[in-house]
Amino acid sequence: RIRATVDFWDDQDDVYAIELGRNQPVYVGLTGTDPSVDLSLAFWLPQARSVERVADFRYRIRTSARTGSRQYLSYKPRLAATFYVQVRMSSPGRTHYRLTVIKG
Repeated sequence: RIRATVDFWDDQDDVYAIELGRNQPVYVGLTGTDPSVDLSLAFWLPQARSVERVADFRYRIRTSARTGSRQYLSYKPRLAATFYVQVRMSSPGRTHYRLTVIKG
């Protein structure tokens, strides 16, 4: 579990590396403390070098589709590697959040 803060104007993205084994499922849950703030989650392949460059968007393999401060994703990789989870603040404001990562 990770506790952190995002700020729309100053620190809009947090990115975390997650090492996974071949066929090892992972479940990621995000809960913001302010329910009026819109947060999002994205899961990136190891080849991604940036979460901001349009050229790297092809390496984004999962994104949360809900609005609000609670988001969930799951993934099961075919190869062992280091993947990346991105927490993004999608609406103006500042909030604390809890990111929970559960590996299968």
